[in-house]
Amino acid sequence: MEPVDDTQHTVRLALGAAVLAAERFRADAPNSDAFLVAVGLLQQTRAGARRLGRRVIKPCARYRDRLSRVMADARLRGNDTVAAGRADATTLIDHLRMRPR
Repeated sequence: MEPVDDTQHTVRLALGAAVLAAERFRADAPNSDAFLVAVGLLQQTRAGARRLGRRVIKPCARYRDRLSRVMADARLRGNDTVAAGRADATTLIDHLRMRPR
């Protein structure tokens, strides 16, 4: 996982809290591949969403393999980000539970 600044950490923490809430509603069902890919793609937005968008808008056989690799990478990044956000949110909740009232 890449180092994150305060803003990115806050966003990741919010994502983790949302994932924890969703898991409660879905009885601990795992996150879907589509959700993980979406999170991963959002992570990659800063680095190349415009370039990727141009390639997706004009699909071409020569880009098919590249797009498949990008989607697989996005799924892995999304999974890592969701796991880190979930861990951050769990740590925060545990910390808040341990605080004296």
